Order: sequence, then structure tokens, then C-alpha cells
Amino acid sequence: MSWGSADLGPYSVVEETERGSFVANLAKDLELGLAEMATRAVRIISQGNKEHLQLKVQTGDLLLNEKLDREELCGPTEPCILHFQVLMEKPLEIFQAELRVKDINDHSPVFNEREIILKIPENSPTGTAFPLSNALDLDVGSNNIQNYTISPNFHFRVITHKRSDGRKYPELVLDKELDREEEPEISLTLTALDGGSPPRYGTAQVRIEVVDINDNAPQFQQLLYKVHIPENSPVGSLVVTVSASDVDSGLYGKISYTFFQPSEDISKTLEVNPKTGEIRLRKQVDFETVLSYEVDVKATDGGGLSGKCTLLLQVVDVNDNPPEVTVSALTSPIPENSPEIVVAVFSVSDPDSGDNGKTTCSIQDDLPFLLKPSVKNFYTLVTERTLDREERAEYNITITVTDMGTPRLKTEHNITVLVSDVNDNAPAFTQTSYTLWVRENNSPALHIGSVSAIDTDAGANAQVTYSLLPTPDPLVPLASLVSINPDNGHLFALTSLDYEALRAFEFRVGATDRGSPALSSQALVRVLVADANDNAPFVLYPLQNASAPCTELVPRAAEPGYLVTKVVAVDGDAGQNAWLSYQLLKATEPGLFGVWAHNGEVRTARLLSERDAPKQRLVVLVKDNGEPPLSASVTLHVLLVDGFSQPYLPAPEAEAAAAAPADPLTVYLVVALASVSSLFLFSVLVFVAHNITVLVSDVNDNAPSFTQTSYTLWVRENNSPALHIGSVSATDTDAGANAQVTYSLLPPPDPLVPLASLVSINPDNGHLFALTSLDYEALRAFEFHVGATDRGSPALSSQALVRVLVADANDNAPFVLYPLQNASAPCTELVPRAAEPGYLVTKVVAVDGDAGQNAWLSYQLLKATEPGLFGVWAHNGEVRTARLLSERDAPKQRLVVLVKDNGEPPLSASVTLHVLLVDGFSQPYLPAPEAEAAAAAPADPLTVYLVVALASVSSLFLFSVLVFVAVRLCRRAGAASAGRCPVAEGHFPGHLVDVSGTGTLSQSYQYEVCLTGGTGTNEFKFLKPILPTVQAQDPGRNSDENPTFRNSLGFNFQ
Repeated sequence: MSWGSADLGPYSVVEETERGSFVANLAKDLELGLAEMATRAVRIISQGNKEHLQLKVQTGDLLLNEKLDREELCGPTEPCILHFQVLMEKPLEIFQAELRVKDINDHSPVFNEREIILKIPENSPTGTAFPLSNALDLDVGSNNIQNYTISPNFHFRVITHKRSDGRKYPELVLDKELDREEEPEISLTLTALDGGSPPRYGTAQVRIEVVDINDNAPQFQQLLYKVHIPENSPVGSLVVTVSASDVDSGLYGKISYTFFQPSEDISKTLEVNPKTGEIRLRKQVDFETVLSYEVDVKATDGGGLSGKCTLLLQVVDVNDNPPEVTVSALTSPIPENSPEIVVAVFSVSDPDSGDNGKTTCSIQDDLPFLLKPSVKNFYTLVTERTLDREERAEYNITITVTDMGTPRLKTEHNITVLVSDVNDNAPAFTQTSYTLWVRENNSPALHIGSVSAIDTDAGANAQVTYSLLPTPDPLVPLASLVSINPDNGHLFALTSLDYEALRAFEFRVGATDRGSPALSSQALVRVLVADANDNAPFVLYPLQNASAPCTELVPRAAEPGYLVTKVVAVDGDAGQNAWLSYQLLKATEPGLFGVWAHNGEVRTARLLSERDAPKQRLVVLVKDNGEPPLSASVTLHVLLVDGFSQPYLPAPEAEAAAAAPADPLTVYLVVALASVSSLFLFSVLVFVAHNITVLVSDVNDNAPSFTQTSYTLWVRENNSPALHIGSVSATDTDAGANAQVTYSLLPPPDPLVPLASLVSINPDNGHLFALTSLDYEALRAFEFHVGATDRGSPALSSQALVRVLVADANDNAPFVLYPLQNASAPCTELVPRAAEPGYLVTKVVAVDGDAGQNAWLSYQLLKATEPGLFGVWAHNGEVRTARLLSERDAPKQRLVVLVKDNGEPPLSASVTLHVLLVDGFSQPYLPAPEAEAAAAAPADPLTVYLVVALASVSSLFLFSVLVFVAVRLCRRAGAASAGRCPVAEGHFPGHLVDVSGTGTLSQSYQYEVCLTGGTGTNEFKFLKPILPTVQAQDPGRNSDENPTFRNSLGFNFQ
């Protein structure tokens, strides 16, 4: 900031010049360009409340704002000077300037009295001067009265005199003696002339009465009275007493006092006592208005003679005016964090004189502001340092101005300065991390907690918006787990949480203000899922979903405490919800068996007797420790046998049946999944549902009209999110705001349809967008209504139906239902070597989740051990023999079948079949009805995944039994005609391993097994056990010399 050190001007203008007249070009005087004039906001500051001048910024010209009357502005003062200042900003500069108003001769001299009467004694000597009333002329200088003249006569002439203040007055001088008897009365015309061009004049009539002799006029003791009077003197105060004397006696010696030709101002200010000559104040005098008064006092005797003196009254200044503060510029509010800023520019004035007019200026000491003096009583108020709105948002500044007079007077001027906010504070969370507990199986859209952040800024800078930040792990589906209310930080669980699937997860939330630029912070949120007892115990062993029951063999010679089997169960819950206890619920022979409560071991409780039934059925209850407790039961079949000193090995068919998929479990899982999904969709729909209210004004008499009553849109599945899928359009014949249409989605009639998560609509143009990637297999079509609402008052609306059809894409490969490919042991099909060409070996069953031609499946044989031996029908997946089998064909055949759909591009899956060629079958091999039903039932992929764990437990055992059967069949093939089973060549390992973990197979056994043909019964026979201990005692003895171990148990395959 800088100050102008030089004054501008002076400028001058003639009074009565028209408004808008040119005075000067300030741009030239300031040496500024026109653009800089506007940039620096140049303006004129005039004293007082009147603005006589105006600045035209476009040209830089200083123009008159009004006609100026010099007499009104300055009165008799000459020269007539108007002071003003020129203020410029950026940087701040102030220039002093003055405008001189020149007088024109626009007033004529005027006499207060139109007729002047003089009484002159007839014996008045020549040369006697008689004062006459002077005329008044409001003009000044040469335009004021310059001369007086008298009409031609024989006795008098007029002389013009000049007072100390420059005014001129006339005196009538007697040139020739008077003679009352000759001329008792004389009438003359007195003319006052000013110095204008052309000159103006005024006249008055002088009537002279010639009186008898009164030869002594009153005489004053002083011709000049100088008096000083304080300006605060009260009304009625004695100014001075004038005194005159007259040596005449009688009436001619009686004197009366009057003011001689007083001005209007003097008549209002002073009064004279006509008898005593005391001059007193009629009103208070003001030094700041009039510094002095000068008036003639006339003393007149009874004979009409008069004398005069002059009173010069000097007004003494008193400190009676407090200082004045005039604010020229004020900046409020001011931004925080800014360097030195000019807050205000003001001037200080005191109309008193001397020390009474000297001033000092100050503000409070505890404020971050400074006062800087400038030129001619101008000051600037600036900031001392940067301000912080959060520390203080408002300052009340008192400018105190004190003069140096006695007593000292002061003026206080208050300025309120507001500090505007700058976005310099980021939102701050109340905690750096939050831990929230949610009990599993919660309802969707459940409020699970809140986060809170505070921003110390103001306005939009303090408005906090909350959001979920992207997780560093892209595999965490955060957007489908939780949501946050952006306005209040409330957190909601979008889906029902499962402790067994997700025990805890964490994410970060952000808090962002609405400043520019926006500031933000973040906090960590940990969500811990509390376990609920929602999983019943699941029995791993013995398997309960097999078509054939699990049978345990117990020798009748078993001792009490003999381990029959062990029930193995698990619970998907945690903590005490997973603590399992076992109890015997039912038994054919109560008291014969017992179950250990903590490990599920089933043991004999006493010795077995002949009276005990050979078939025992036990129901074991497995219960967890939850609240409320959940349970499951398992049925055990126990067969009491004679002649066994060791536990019995169950038949391979029972093991295979136990490995079959559990169809009831699948149904339960599908029902549970459908229920949870429905509840989740309903909760999400309720959570996201909202209303849009449009408040408008104006008259509205036409509702928007859609171009179609219904729209059909096609969307190909697997679309990208936010895809534009189509548009709706409505028109409104109204105008203005009443014709502005806003589009919205109407709530669907079915609350289970999550419309808000499927589509959105642009409210301005009706464009529809798919919010998520659509899946034809999950949702093939849906429909909803869209509304078009105008902005009238009241608002009118209409609606249209939108149908969205999802087009299928080939995104699902064929899925093989049969034979199962996820078991650890391969599926083996038995084919007799005597089978005719076209013999049905098996059928590959597959499905495709797509539709139309994408789901048309074709089958082909991709690989085979013996090419040409088998064929696959292309349209139904049946695997049949292509020719007669021969002895040269390998007994083990491996086929790879390719299943391919008809999509573009086509997708495929392959399945591996193991075929075992066997001898001795006269009829084609038929699987058991339970196996047929299992093969015909649809294999839900979810069920397959659930039984993987169960299948893997029994897979090794099943594989061992199958290999054992195959080897025995091959060894017995040569002895079929003698009533014995054929025995395959080669060594077959006879040791079986306990894979169930129950501990029931404490030793290893071998059995001779054969399949007999031709009887029509298809019996699977265990001929006799081969005990390793017997072979160790007598290695040379043939095993079929132990008839006591012959036993035939038949398992029918129907």
C-alpha cells in the first residue's frame, strides 16, 4: 500500500454549470490507463454527505454530479473551495484534490429598505457626512458592489467607503447648505452598482427632511469596539455596552441605540438595548461556523442626529466538537489464513481549531489488527497476522478518536469484522478404529453401529460425507456386505452374515468435507461376527444317505465293552455351540449296547446270549451344547454272528451305497438357500427404497405423457455395470417449469424384486441403466413402472410399464451329473464279455444352465483304450458296445466322453468312464434300484461340493473293496462250471485299511468273493475269510481246508 504525496488539481468550475459537465480527466492526471482505472476501483470521496462530483471510470473523466451554487456552498467566503479525495485500491492510494467554484454575476444588489429617510438639520455644515444603508450583493469579488451613485441634485453627493471585511457602504455628503424654508424635503435615488459584466444594480429612495437646528449629534466614546467571546457563551450573555453622549439638552439630548443596517445573521445573533446600549447574545455563537461578527451601532438623539461606532466581535474557539470518523472502505468478511489485508480505510476530522482540532486514534490492544496513519488524517486498519476462523470467527473493533483539547473529547466507532472460513481442517474421526459385533443370521439392512467425524470448519467446509473405501483385497465383496449412510455414518449389514463362512472382516471408512479442495480422513472398522447355534450336528460316520443301511458285525463271543463302532459327527458352529454329546435314543435290546457321551463310541454293555436277536437296530442321538440345542440322529444296524473271533468287514455294496449322494440333504440345502436368498433380496429392497419429492411452483394443468404406454428392452446377460439399456420419454404441453419432466422408478408391487439394485434412471432425460451384471440363469425377465413428474404445483405425473428381457449368453459349460467325477475312487461299469453289439454300458447325463441352442448338448467319444469297441450316441449320451467282445480285449477299459453345447463359442466338459470286462454273466448287469434312482436324480453342484468331504473319507475304502472284488472274480473265472467262483490271475493285496477314523478295523482280513451267474439271483457271496494269523501258523495248509469258516451272505442286486 502506498500513499499519494502530491495533490491533484486544483480544478475549477464556474457555478451554475450544468450537471454532467466535464471538470478534468483524472486518468491523465493519475497517469493510469482506463483498464487500470477499473481494476483499481478508483472512486471519489467527498466531505460531508453531498457528492458534488462523479467519476466516469470508462473514460476517466471527472464530471459534475449537480449544479453548483457558489453562494449556497460558501456564502461570502472567497475563494470557494470544495475539498475531495481520490481513493484507489490494489494497492491502496489516496490523493487530495480541491475544486474551486468560480463566481458569476447572477445576483443584483438589493437594499433592505426601499426608502431611506434622513432628517438633516438645516444648519448642517457643508461636508457633513450622513451614513446611508448599504445594499447587499450575494456575489463576491468583482461581482459584488463596487460603487454607489446618487441622482443629480444641488446639495448632496455620495461617497463609497470600504469596510475591513471588504464590504462597501455609501455616505451622503452635504455639498451645499440647506434651507428648510426654501426646500423642506429633498427626494433622491441611491443606486448601488456591482462590477459584473454587464453590471447589475439596485436602487433605493432617499427622502431628506430638513429639520430645525439640532446642532450636536451623539458622539460614541469609541469608534471601534473589539470584543472576544467564547463560543459556548449562553444566550443572553452580555457582549459589550456601547455608550454615546449628546451635549444637547432636552429631546435633542436623549439618545437611543440601534444596529445600523445589520445583516440577517447579526440580527439573529445580537440584540441591543436601545436605552442602555447593552449588546447581548440572542443565540449561541459557533466558532466553526462564523469566526467573527462586525456591525455598526447607531446612536440617535431626539432631534434625529446620529453617530455611529463599529463593533468587532471575535468568537473564541472552545473544545465543543468531538472528533468525527468517516469510514471510506470496509472489507468484511475477510478470509482466514490470508497475509496482511486492508480491513478498513477511514478518515478523522475535528472542526475545532488549534489543539482542540488535533486528534489521536487507537484500537484495543488485544486484537490482531494495526492502525496505520496516512495523509491528512486518513488511517488504514490492517491485519497484524493471519487469522484463524476456528479460533475466533468475529471481531468487534472499537476505533477510539480523542482530541487534544480541554476537556478532551473522544468518539468511538465500532466495526464488526467477520472471518470467512477456508477449508483448512480435515474431518477427524472420534476414534481411529471401531470394533462392531454382529450376531450371525442377522436380518439384512440391520444397523450394526455408527462412525462419527467432526470438522471444525464452517458451512459447506464442515459438512461431512461418509463413504466406504475400496478394500486392498479385491476378493472381499465389501459392497455386498455393508453400506454406510453418507450423511450420518450409520453402518448397515446388507446381507445375513454366516459365522461359519465369515468370522470377521475389516474395512476403512472415509469422511470427506464439501470444501474446495475437499479434505478427508479415514478410520478402520472391524466387524466381528458372533456365532449362533444355527448348525445341527452332521454325522460323518456311519453314512446315512446311502441306499443300503450300514451294518456292523459283532461276534456273539464279544466281551462287555467290545467296540462295535464309533459315531463320528461334526458341528459347523464354534465354542460351546460345537460341543457334542452322544446318547443312545433307541435300541432293539435295551441294555445290550451303550454309547459313550463324549466320543460316540458304541460298545457292548454285557455278554451276548443266544436269546439276543441276530439283528439289532440302534438310534444314536448327537446333540450340541447351543441354546437352544440342535441334534441329529443316526441309525446303526448291528448283526450278531457266530464263529467270528474278530470284527466283520462290511460288504462293498453297503460302502458304495453309503457313498451315494444324500438327496434329502440336497433338498434341505436348496430350501435353506432359497429362504435366505429371499430374505436377503427383501431386506435389500426395503433398505434401498426411497421416495423423491419434487417441490415446484407455478400453474400446472397438463400431466406428462409418455410416448409409449409400455417399453420392451433387451439386455444381453453378463453386461457391464452402468450399461445404457434404453430410454423412456415423456412430453408435457405446459411451458416453463411446468413442462420440465423428472423421471423416476416407481416402487415395484413385488417387494422381493430388488429393483433399486438392478436399474436406475436418469431423472433428467429418462435414460435407463443396468446397475449390475445380469444373469439369465438367475433372472430371465423383470418389469417395473417408471414415473414422469412435472415441476408444477401441484405436480402432475404419469407412468409407463417397462419390461426388461435378459438375453441368454453361452456362459455355462455343460455339467456332468452322472457319472460323478469328484469322488476319489473312479466310477467303474461292469460289462459281460458275452454282451452283444449295442449293449448299453452306461449313460452320460449332463445339463447346461443356459437356454435355447446354448443348452443343446452333443456327446462324442474323445478317447478309448480300444478304439472301435465302444460308441457314444451323439444326442442322448448312451455308451454302447460297437462290436462283440473278445478275449484279446483288455479287461480294463478307460473312456473319455466329451459333452459340448451348441453355443457360440461352444463350451464343453469331459467325463472319464472306467469299464471292467467280466466273465460269467449271462445277463446284462443291472444296477440296484437305489443306484438307478440316484443316477436319475439331478445332482445339484452345491450338493456335490457339500459331500466332497464325506466322499473323500470313504473313497480309499471303496476303492480297495472294488479292486478286491475284481481280482477275486478273475481268479474264479476258470472254475465257474465246478460250482466255484473263478479266481483272477495275479496277487491281490488282502490288507484293508481303516479310513473312517472310528477304530473299528483293528486288524486286517481277506475274503474270497465271487459273483455267480445263471441262477437269476445275482448274489454277491463272501465264501470264507482268509485270516493272516492262520496262515502264519500253518503256511502250507490250503485255505479251503477250514470249513468252519464257510459262510455265505447274499446281497441281492435287483
